[in-house]
Formats: sequence, structure tokens, C-alpha cells
Amino acid sequence: MPGGLQGARVVETFTSEWDCSTLQFRAVKMGTADDKVVVSSLANEPGVIGVMMNKPTSGEAARVCLWGYSKAQVGTASSRGMYLVVGGGYGFLVPQTAASSGNVVAMAMQQVGSGSVCSVIVNPHFRTLPT
Repeated sequence: MPGGLQGARVVETFTSEWDCSTLQFRAVKMGTADDKVVVSSLANEPGVIGVMMNKPTSGEAARVCLWGYSKAQVGTASSRGMYLVVGGGYGFLVPQTAASSGNVVAMAMQQVGSGSVCSVIVNPHFRTLPT
């Protein structure tokens, strides 16, 4: 990628409230206590803050990409440039559609198949589709 901010991202460390050892690159939200995170569990869920960068078990440090270049696991095939929202259980991201009411979490940077890990730009503040 051209430019001076290659690989730029904001990553913060929280405590994992769940065992997320098999949930790397999934969407996360704040947990039930201060400074704790859990994997997003509902389709179109609001309040997602970023993407899990590591594989923590319950009580371990969870590194979360809050903004910038990252990897994310998609639940359905996605194309470059598509906005991604939480698409169901366990934090999978899926392309936003007119039926999606959740907040956009990221933009896909490559075309991939269902279940794949792809490069994304994480930005939980992307605009949603106009209604």
C-alpha cells in the first residue's frame, strides 16, 4: 500500500470476559464490567468497538483493533470495498445490505469466500446505508 501510514492502526488492550481462544479476528463489544470485552453475539449488533487481534482465554489480555488496517473473519463471501457489519453469532462480519440495521464495523480490502480471513479497514464509525 502506498503512503506513509502503512499498517497504521489503533490497538488497545482489554481483558477478555470469555474464552476467545478460537475467535481471533472477530468483532467485539464491551463486556459486562469495565475494561472487559466479549465477542459480538447478535446479527446487526450495535456497540461493536473493533476486531479481536489475538486468542485470549477468559481473564487474559485481549488486543482489540479499534481503528485502521487489520484482519477480520467474514461469515459470507465479501468483495473489495464492501462495508461489513456483524452477521450473526460469534462476531463474523458480513456485507451490509439494505436489510442490515447494525453499525458498519469495517470495509473489506479484498475479495474472499465465506469463512475466510480478509484484510479490512476497521472503523466502527463508518456510515450505514441511507434509508
